[in-house]
Order: sequence, then C-alpha cells, then structure tokens
Amino acid sequence: MKQLRLSDTSNPTNVYLRVAMLGFATGLRTMTPLSWLNSDGLLKATPGMESSPLLNTLQSPTIQTMIRLLAAGELFADKLPIIPSRTSLGPLGARLVIGGLAGMLLCRQYNQPPLAGAVVGGTSALISSYLASSLRKNLSKKARIPDFLLGMGEDMLVLRLGKLAMGKE
Repeated sequence: MKQLRLSDTSNPTNVYLRVAMLGFATGLRTMTPLSWLNSDGLLKATPGMESSPLLNTLQSPTIQTMIRLLAAGELFADKLPIIPSRTSLGPLGARLVIGGLAGMLLCRQYNQPPLAGAVVGGTSALISSYLASSLRKNLSKKARIPDFLLGMGEDMLVLRLGKLAMGKE
C-alpha cells in the first residue's frame, strides 16, 4: 500500500487534504490552527503573491500574540462546564469563519483557488464541530468517560492533525 505523502504541495489533492485537516482541527479548537499558519511562515507574501490588508493584520506581532494567547486559553477553557457548546451560534460561526480563513490562506500559499480552500476549510470545521460535540456527549454519558479526559483527547487529536496539515510528518 502506497503511503500518503502530503509534503508534495504541487499536487492539489495534497493541498486540499491539508486544508481539510486544518479545518477539522478548527472545529475542535478554534484558534489553534490559525496560530500554526504564521508560526510556519505561511502568512508571508511570496514572489508573485501580493500582500494584503488581511495578511498584514495577521502578521502583526500584537495580533499573533493575541491569537496564541486565545489558543492557549481555549485549550484550558474547553474543559470548563460553563463554556457554551461549540455548536451554538457564536462558537460555531467562529469555527466556520476561522476554518474558512485558514483554508483560504493555505490554498493561497500553495497556488490553489482560495475560495475552494475557504469552502473546504469551513465545511471541515462544521463537520468536526458537530461530530466531536455528539461524540463527546455520548462518550461522557454512555461510557462514563470524564469530559475532562475527552477534552484532552481532542487536544491530542488537534495537535496530531496540525502536524499533518502543516507538513510536519
């Protein structure tokens, strides 16, 4: 069986698989995938790719610090019972927008249509939001696995998806 190699970003399928993983991770932890993009230099303008107000804003050290702090806070806050469901309107909307934004930026970096990346990233975030919410509720009730442990499992999945999506494996 041939091993999947996502490092070949000249292959559009690989780029869209990476976008889907990034979007899926966004459905689990909203800010973490966005923080990965700039840390790997994927938000820098490259030859033939103009900078934009969005890229300039996301590259700002202040904005990057805020994104990293929000990502770290989300890892902690996700385990608290007072946090609203990821499928409620506000959190779900944020996941869709950020998943779409991450997909758009990743596609833009690898010369694929940004709109397609936004659709794939946002759709993946939507799917994983509902899937993880349902799975976490059911496992917590039926298997009696503490919600805190399930949240930590999600954290590990997000980190694994991030490594794959960012081409670290």
